[in-house]
Amino acid sequence: MNTSQTFKVKFHAEAAARIAELAKEVLSSVRSFGPIDPPPSAGAEIHPVAHIGPDEIIGEIKVRQSSFNGLGTEVGRYWISKGMRVGWEGREFEAIKDLAIRLGSLTSIKGRVSESFLLDEVFAWLSETLELKTG
Repeated sequence: MNTSQTFKVKFHAEAAARIAELAKEVLSSVRSFGPIDPPPSAGAEIHPVAHIGPDEIIGEIKVRQSSFNGLGTEVGRYWISKGMRVGWEGREFEAIKDLAIRLGSLTSIKGRVSESFLLDEVFAWLSETLELKTG
């Protein structure tokens, strides 16, 4: 497959309605994890130094705040909103992963994008919707 190939994604009306319903449920389950406090300083701090020039930066720099269980599986994802850490964790985050998997199984995009990409995009859409950045 040509990686620069563009295609239009169309969803069946029933699939679109179900995805919208699931997204609405997920949006209503967002929660706050409290204010962001700076970590306490415990003496000497290590500050690695590196020079990264503009030629070495490809695309927009994105920061992902996640939590993982002991097996290394992502179990929560967050962002900062007005000084508070907000997002989804546990069952609520699993609902976001399920939504991304459902989108990936739709015929129009099946096999064209990874689950990881879809999870990133679904999370971005949900958080931007809550921040009123998208319509």
